[in-house]
Amino acid sequence: MKHFIALFLVLAVIPLASPQEPLQKATIDDDDMQVKFTLFNRKSLTMKHFIALFLVLAVIPLASPQEPLQKATIDDDDMQVHKDKRVISAGTAIAVGQFSINVLNNVLAAIGKVSRKIAIGVENESGLKWEALNVFFRYGASDITLPMKVENAKALLYTARKSHSIFMTGTSAVFTYSMSDGNTLAVLFVVPYNKLSFSNWWNVKVYNGRKMADWRMWKELYNKNPFPANAWHQRNLGYGVKVKGYMTNAGEATLQIRISKA
Repeated sequence: MKHFIALFLVLAVIPLASPQEPLQKATIDDDDMQVKFTLFNRKSLTMKHFIALFLVLAVIPLASPQEPLQKATIDDDDMQVHKDKRVISAGTAIAVGQFSINVLNNVLAAIGKVSRKIAIGVENESGLKWEALNVFFRYGASDITLPMKVENAKALLYTARKSHSIFMTGTSAVFTYSMSDGNTLAVLFVVPYNKLSFSNWWNVKVYNGRKMADWRMWKELYNKNPFPANAWHQRNLGYGVKVKGYMTNAGEATLQIRISKA
């Protein structure tokens, strides 16, 4: 449509630039008038050429393809921005390089307004592949499924919260992963409701062979040298791996854990 308008305007101004009519009119008059008309026609021709040139220059942008190309480039940039800002959700395994406390805070916020909740990130730098087994909740619940597989150099994301009930409980559970060496990784977290009398705790242990999470495992990890919140802790877990981690002591807590080669 823009090219059609440009062509129409160019054709419309061609008669303005044509010298035939003024020159023919000038030759009909006598000699004295011919000189005057000649001067007049020269000025008229100059003005008409200027108008013609102005109109041609004015319609060039209509035929120019630069604006659509520029718009397409902006659209592509906008799409790239949306890709870069894609949301990382709990229940997934992301690259270790993507994992950070900001990721955990965003995942925690996605749970909504709950007084007791936790976002957990466990980095796998053990050189092994992990496969999810199960979760045992002592109290509380989760709306998220454990990431099924966690390759080496990946970090699993998981969340939990207090139950939607009239009872004043926090959230505490132990979840397990079967590792490719045949052993089991178990992770415990505790976010109590009564923060005046109790604090947040966490623990990690590697069990020999394949072992499902249950009440006995939860009780063992809860009572046997758990890590208190608000400090960095590390420990050799045996079986060629070690743990390092940090948990906040808030009712809305985060827990960062790294499992690496010993």
